[in-house]
Amino acid sequence: MYQIEKNRFWSSLDWPILLVYLALCVIGCLSIYGASYDFEQPGFFDLTQRSGKQFMWFSLALFIGVVILFMDSNKYFTWAFIAYGALMVLMVATIFLAQDIKGSRSWLVFGPIHLQPAEFAKVATALALSRVMGSYTFSMKRLNDALLVAFLL
Repeated sequence: MYQIEKNRFWSSLDWPILLVYLALCVIGCLSIYGASYDFEQPGFFDLTQRSGKQFMWFSLALFIGVVILFMDSNKYFTWAFIAYGALMVLMVATIFLAQDIKGSRSWLVFGPIHLQPAEFAKVATALALSRVMGSYTFSMKRLNDALLVAFLL
């Protein structure tokens, strides 16, 4: 039984899109490496160089993508409002704690990591809206439901 589900999972992946995405990421890392090459620091994985940082973020995104891919879809339903609430707290914190980075005060700085909560809040908002609007009892004709959607947006 488990083997059938495993085979169904791998065969359901959209391999051409996945391979094109991976190729674009690798090409992007190599392009950054070539454009910012420093003869004194030739290491590709050096985190003080732009290419090293890009490769680190690419690796982290790939890991997170694999975790999300293998996550039970019911977890999205469970964590939708928690993620939304946490990111709204970060959005409010951005108003008071954000540092000016290249003329934009939308970044929170946690040591070496600069985080722009608005980018993650877009995904959390989509998850929260899908949880609300995916309910069997949801109807935009009801004022309470329409107001809840407006509040989440």
